[in-house]
Amino acid sequence: MTTPKRLVEMILRGKNQQFRTVLSEELRERAAVLMEKIYRNETKTLLEFVAPLAVSSAPIEKQEKQQITETFYAEKVYQLKDGNVGVLAEEDQEMVSKLYKNLNNENKERMVKLLSESQESFNRVLNLAKVENKKQGSKNG
Repeated sequence: MTTPKRLVEMILRGKNQQFRTVLSEELRERAAVLMEKIYRNETKTLLEFVAPLAVSSAPIEKQEKQQITETFYAEKVYQLKDGNVGVLAEEDQEMVSKLYKNLNNENKERMVKLLSESQESFNRVLNLAKVENKKQGSKNG
C-alpha cells in the first residue's frame, strides 16, 4: 500500500499519532531527496560556470591514448562518463599521482580509465589513494 493511501486509512480509523509519525517520516525523506537533487544540480552548475575548461575530459582521453609514463598529474576536475563531476582537492591530487607512480603499467591504464568512468569508480580510486597514502605515512613515520 502506498504512503498516501496508508495516511488516508489512518485518518479514517482515527489513528492520529500514527498518521503524524508516518507523515513526518515521509516529509523528511522527500526533503532529503529534494535537497540532494538541489545540491547536485548547484554543484554541477557552479563547476561548469567556474571551471568550464577544466571540466573537459579531453586530457584524460589524451592520457589514455598516450603510452603510459611514470609521470602523471591528476586533474582537479573530471567530467565523468555517467554525467557527474569528480573534484579532487590539492592534497587528493597529490595522493592520486603518488598512487599512479606506484602501480604497474596495466594498473596505471586501468586507474586512468576509472578516474573518468563513473562517480563510484572515481571514489574507489580516491579511497585507494588515501589508504595507500596512510600506509606510506605509517612506514615513513
